[in-house]
Amino acid sequence: MAEAGNLYPYPSTLNIANFVTVKLSDSSNYSIWKAQMLCLLECQELVGFIDGTYQPPLLDNYLKWKRSDRLVKGWILGSLTEDMLQFVVEKVSTARDVWLELKDICCLISLDNFEAEGSTVQPIIEEAESTETEQDYKYYLPLYKASLCGDWEKAKTFLKKDNEASRAHITSFLQTALHIAVGAKKNDNAKFFVENLVASMADYALAVKDSFGETPLHYAARFGNLDAAKILVNRNSNLAHVASKNGLYPIHVAAEYGYKHVDLVRYFFSVTKDLAPYTGRNGVRLLYRLICSDLYDFAMHLVKCFPDLAKYTSNGSSPLALLATKTSAFVGTSRVSSQKPLSCKLNLLFFFRVFSIITLATVILI
Repeated sequence: MAEAGNLYPYPSTLNIANFVTVKLSDSSNYSIWKAQMLCLLECQELVGFIDGTYQPPLLDNYLKWKRSDRLVKGWILGSLTEDMLQFVVEKVSTARDVWLELKDICCLISLDNFEAEGSTVQPIIEEAESTETEQDYKYYLPLYKASLCGDWEKAKTFLKKDNEASRAHITSFLQTALHIAVGAKKNDNAKFFVENLVASMADYALAVKDSFGETPLHYAARFGNLDAAKILVNRNSNLAHVASKNGLYPIHVAAEYGYKHVDLVRYFFSVTKDLAPYTGRNGVRLLYRLICSDLYDFAMHLVKCFPDLAKYTSNGSSPLALLATKTSAFVGTSRVSSQKPLSCKLNLLFFFRVFSIITLATVILI
């Protein structure tokens, strides 16, 4: 047990195998692995490294924080199978990053298995069908770099020479300059760059898709770029109703990454007016993503509007079954504050509301 008063415990001699007896392989044993890992971290007073409580200090105690963070990260990585390890080992830097990435992966693996039944969607990753050559992409390299860095002056100079370049595919994944700019790391110039680039483009050019069938608005949803999302939707509101190759709308992507960017989820609920993303299989996919991201208030709002989503089952999988695996559905509160469309303060209440809807639907069917 860590010593009292020690902010960053370091029980380096502890044998993790005594606590975590399973190696995380996929979504099938995620709940068991998570329960064992949480038990270990809680008893060693280290859970703050994965729940965000222990943020890295700027100066004092940083080395102590880093040492303990590396210990927790090592425990987590050491409890993964080789197949699972390859998904995260190069992507993450802190213990919390690993924790959230594994949650995302396992939740989506479960969701993908659910969606697979009866799906006619082609695999998302396909070889880019493009007439552009490698030489063409080299030609666009200055525009690519300018878009990535938010350097509008350099981009404007390039576009003056080639006014068709704003809607051209400039990478092997068929991304446009707008895709790159929206998905780039946000800086002081990012919003200014996107505003000017969008202003120089025709409405239809904003909907040009990459090799995955995603528009720049999908990128805004994925990377939490609320400024870009507003700029795009204000110019062309129909972008919110354009699906990718695998049938996902921007609101689905926002929900998938909602544990990072709650404001994007709220925004897309306000601008997605078409019923297609909310009903049938699309609605179920949205509900699953909201639950995976612990956005229970939004999930409750969706179920209240479309009760049939709650009773959908496939191969033994259902929204209720997924919810039952979520510890956060029974303790604490949802990630979002009490703003509309939030209709339920306690996550436990959400569980029983969904259960009651399913029970009522069953009685009606009988």
